[in-house]
Amino acid sequence: MKNYSKEFKDSIIARMLTPNNVSVPDLVRETGIPKDTLYSWRSKARKGKTSVE
Repeated sequence: MKNYSKEFKDSIIARMLTPNNVSVPDLVRETGIPKDTLYSWRSKARKGKTSVE
């Protein structure tokens, strides 16, 4: 499992949420991060379990 810096992870999460709403498939193509990882990050962020700046 690859580790991502908090800053990088937060920037990707912010792009998935409002107002940006970049789709997970688009971010998979752009970043190479597995879709399951991105969906997990987004889900946790929506539940308030991760910080997003």
